[in-house]
Amino acid sequence: TMKAPESYKQLPAEFGELFDLSERYRVLSSNKNAWTRLVGQLGAGDPDRAFYERKQGEADAAFASLDVNKIGRLQFRASSVTLKAIEQANEARAELEKIGFELFALRAHGLGLAQWQLARAFSGSALHARFVREGVHVGGVRQAYIGGQMQQYLDAPLPQTVWHYERAKTLKAECEKLLVEAKKELTAAKKTFGKELVAA
Repeated sequence: TMKAPESYKQLPAEFGELFDLSERYRVLSSNKNAWTRLVGQLGAGDPDRAFYERKQGEADAAFASLDVNKIGRLQFRASSVTLKAIEQANEARAELEKIGFELFALRAHGLGLAQWQLARAFSGSALHARFVREGVHVGGVRQAYIGGQMQQYLDAPLPQTVWHYERAKTLKAECEKLLVEAKKELTAAKKTFGKELVAA
């Protein structure tokens, strides 16, 4: 069986466990089907039949011993971890945009622009380019009744779930770093422009 890629070691444990268990499922299922096909091709009086039937029995038992429900539970956990990471990344992204806009509005205060004009001017500004990032959006979010309540899960293959998770983590880290800068600049701008605003 294939082992989980090295990069999975940086991820929450669910991802590696799910990879390994899904891989075992694939191999054991393939073995079981292969022996079943072989036995099906042998005549009733074939001298090798007993040997192949024993092998088929072993393959069936190995497959039956797999906890298939655990695959489902791990899929749900990996999916929950990913959706949570996406939510946190998008929250950091939204906060960063809000502070970026607040900073822009302070600096542009003297221009006497309406809110919609400010929003329009902000979208073409250097502050927008610095502090606004594309959020992480995923398709395939479904709902199911799990553990006595309606819960969301991501209906996607494992490599795609991993990709979403890593994108979310990268975005969150980038936004958190920028938030430090943005907050510092906003504090400074409030000091500078605060006096003018009070006077106005």
